Amino acid sequence: MNCIVTAGPTYESLDNVRRLTNSSTGRLGSELADFLVVRGHQVTLLIGQQATYQGAHHAQKVEVFTTTADLSGRLRTLSRQPVDAVFHAAAVSDLLLAKRGFIPRQVK
Repeated sequence: MNCIVTAGPTYESLDNVRRLTNSSTGRLGSELADFLVVRGHQVTLLIGQQATYQGAHHAQKVEVFTTTADLSGRLRTLSRQPVDAVFHAAAVSDLLLAKRGFIPRQVK
């Protein structure tokens, strides 16, 4: 099977210097990706830039994402090819930042 696994945190920029993030390690998604690889699956691991998990990544393809929008764009791009399963373990921000304050993210 062709699988995509997401892992780790996203962040949202407050301005050019500060960002709002969480402390997701990326361990769950990374270990899930490794589990799938060992069982013979093709795996793309999308991992947050600030993930702190230090284990090796054995996925055939590893891409680093930053913001929720970046992760979404990568998933859209990958979905242009046949995908059998997506395992979404990333800790996605539930806030969008606007110039006037925080906007709760709408679940679609």
